[in-house]
Amino acid sequence: MSNGVSGAVERRRRFPDDFLWGVATASYQVEGAALEGGRGPSIWDTFSHTPGKVRRGDTGDIACNDYNTLFDCTVPAR
Repeated sequence: MSNGVSGAVERRRRFPDDFLWGVATASYQVEGAALEGGRGPSIWDTFSHTPGKVRRGDTGDIACNDYNTLFDCTVPAR
């Protein structure tokens, strides 16, 4: 192999052919837009804004901001 990895090591790194991948996320982690679109505070908004509850005082107010930027980074289907 050109990358120097032996065949035995390479086989150990493979997932079975029938392995099913899964992912999960929460809107609070990616949407942001805490006060936009008629959205009201959620229990997580209240919790994260309570002093001392979250390390560094981080909140989901902006998060990844997908609410405002989702279509900025996607290519329209043709």
